[in-house]
Amino acid sequence: MIATALISTPDELAALDTALRSGPSATAVLASWCAARGLAGRMHVERLDVAGAPSPAEPSGLLPTAGPRYRRIRMFCGDIAVSEAENWYDETALDPAMQVALARTDTPFGIAVAGLRFQRRLIAAQLDARGLEHRAALYRSGHEAPFCVVVERYGCAAPGETVA
Repeated sequence: MIATALISTPDELAALDTALRSGPSATAVLASWCAARGLAGRMHVERLDVAGAPSPAEPSGLLPTAGPRYRRIRMFCGDIAVSEAENWYDETALDPAMQVALARTDTPFGIAVAGLRFQRRLIAAQLDARGLEHRAALYRSGHEAPFCVVVERYGCAAPGETVA
């Protein structure tokens, strides 16, 4: 679970949970969350997955492809870490520019695929003393099968804690 300076109390974490449940994109919600708190900076990611390493199995079994792509990241607003996420996605649902953005840049998933005008549907959420975890599926308009499954993790920074 990533601890962030962005979220310092359980009440703030619960408020973020509510915002994420109502937003179409976690990236968009986090960008708004940062702006509302006076944090300036570009939303970007640090890749945590290792090229060539085997991907963990997609946790829900919802994706239609036999071998979804995998991307594990830590997301930042400027220099402040705001979340960690794992994405399993059907690359065939994306145009070539989206595929390149996800494979070769620090662009957040929600920004890279925004042109799909997707909807985020929550599969499960867990909010406890350790933090918040959302499992969600992303759907393109008019499609019954998701093109992405994501596990997102958020946590509170304890007083004096060094934030990753």
